[in-house]
Amino acid sequence: RLVLDRTLLAALDHFGMPFEVLDLAGGKLTAEVLQSHSALVLAQSGLGHRLSEEQVAAIKEAIEAGMGLVNFDGILSDYPTAYRQMLGVESAAAARTASVAIASNTHPITHTYDAGQVFRLVRPVAFAALDRAPRGEILVRSEENLPAVFALGLGKGRIVQFTLSAEFWLP
Repeated sequence: RLVLDRTLLAALDHFGMPFEVLDLAGGKLTAEVLQSHSALVLAQSGLGHRLSEEQVAAIKEAIEAGMGLVNFDGILSDYPTAYRQMLGVESAAAARTASVAIASNTHPITHTYDAGQVFRLVRPVAFAALDRAPRGEILVRSEENLPAVFALGLGKGRIVQFTLSAEFWLP
């Protein structure tokens, strides 16, 4: 939770963006709850093993109806199979990377950067080394030329998935 507080929640507060924290332990993650929001942000590392198949089905239903999903949790191996299938990803081995590069600057997340721009990290961070290219557009690549961030459409909604650990955002 400390990483979440120091990174995403601090940024949302700073920019004055309204948000609601949904606690998965509270069991409120249903399609009805999700469809009343324009986006779902999964920001805390290690959430994958806490999501049930029913919650993944609710997330998928809400995305198909037009909700957006941004998942900063790169530990994809912990997510239910249904979640990885939604992304078009079979398996993801744990690895580390010491730099990332902008693969495409046509997406709103990367449009302010130059394609090919490299960011070297002070210390390597964990990331999910995907066994194959995911569906959608690769926005950022690891130094191993593997997807670090990718985006795809699903029904009327959009998904942005980071494969980097949330530690990437720490100073």
